[in-house]
Amino acid sequence: MTRAMTLIKMYFVGSLRALTQVVSRWLFEQVPFCDASSLHTTVAGQLAPVLGEFGCRAHSHPEDLGALFSECHTAYFCARKTSWFHALLSRSAVWTL
Repeated sequence: MTRAMTLIKMYFVGSLRALTQVVSRWLFEQVPFCDASSLHTTVAGQLAPVLGEFGCRAHSHPEDLGALFSECHTAYFCARKTSWFHALLSRSAVWTL
């Protein structure tokens, strides 16, 4: 079970990294921020069932899966922080013009 959850974690973290790169590129190209936010919502809808099951299993077996679930949690918040940071930078560049 730990191997399967490790693969899920790798998929989740890889998806977040790809999403962060796309959002950063969109913000650099001045795509409206609402489009970037909708992309987060779309990916969240795809990953939510997998992470929900992962969370249940991590709650049932915290000694084995707690660290993996914690890494997913950290990766999520790092990706959101990066996306918001880039969004704020792109907006502040518009405001200073």
